[in-house]
Amino acid sequence: MYDLTSSTSGRQHQRSPHQASHRLIPQAANHPPQRRNPQLAGEDGAAAAWLLAQHADGDPVRQRAFLDALRGAAGQGEASPAHLAYLEDRVRVNAGQRQLYGTQFTVTDGQFGPHPVDDPQRLDERRAEAGLEPFADYETRMQAHHNERLLSSRERLISRI
Repeated sequence: MYDLTSSTSGRQHQRSPHQASHRLIPQAANHPPQRRNPQLAGEDGAAAAWLLAQHADGDPVRQRAFLDALRGAAGQGEASPAHLAYLEDRVRVNAGQRQLYGTQFTVTDGQFGPHPVDDPQRLDERRAEAGLEPFADYETRMQAHHNERLLSSRERLISRI
């Protein structure tokens, strides 16, 4: 259903721990079904395909193609609305647009926080429709995760001295 090979050598590899260089090419009209026909890809297969697309920032054309396929599948109840929300935000942020669900965070001028959100008054309504937790809870979790990563990085740096 998906071609996950590299564009140059046909081998699978990664450029960095955070970005897969795999080619993610939808070969069918739908994202791997998750709910109606789980035996085709299963939830693990659907999650793996979504994760590859989510981190395919170096290939925005394919990332957008996957988003389009995921929109259709989610609309038919065959894919996770939460996966759609995360990928929708990722593609929008990468295109310089405001995100819809508040899933993407960044560091700006030394401050960790969400990328700008479109229509913030309806943010929690959109998040609930996608099956996501309220933004305040998510933001607290993201901040804690960011702080843990900073502390861990500092500890590794200090241990090298």
